[in-house]
Amino acid sequence: MIANNTLKDHKKIVSTKTKEEIRNSYKSCLDDKTKVKIWIRTLLYSYRTFPRIINTIDKIILTRASEFSFSADVFNNFNGNDNQFDIVIDLTERKRKLLNIYVMTKNLLSSLSDKNYNLAYSKFYDMQTNDELAEEYGVSTRTIFRKINEI
Repeated sequence: MIANNTLKDHKKIVSTKTKEEIRNSYKSCLDDKTKVKIWIRTLLYSYRTFPRIINTIDKIILTRASEFSFSADVFNNFNGNDNQFDIVIDLTERKRKLLNIYVMTKNLLSSLSDKNYNLAYSKFYDMQTNDELAEEYGVSTRTIFRKINEI
């Protein structure tokens, strides 16, 4: 009976926490090596979307910048255009950071051996499952899991 009450109390505590509080409590339990693994895995999964995001940012910047009227009046009186300038500058900075992360991830992948590169590319870019990869490489799913963790 005590264990059952404790479980109910735990569920009440967990249900009252916000997602951010739960996420922070999990983060505090992780060691640095695990945090780095999660970060790298996130980078590899995000690698395929970076070009699309960067192109979208380019389109937004182009649209916003083309809406400006670069007449003498703009330089004398911003009248709300200063916010548009800030948005374009902010987006340009975000694009620069994404490009840096994209290049860093690309360099990380290119530093792998050909076999590991192909495995990582299939897993994170082509989004193949461990079972699909195991069948393709003729090994067990557990071997694929270990290889991905090695990478």
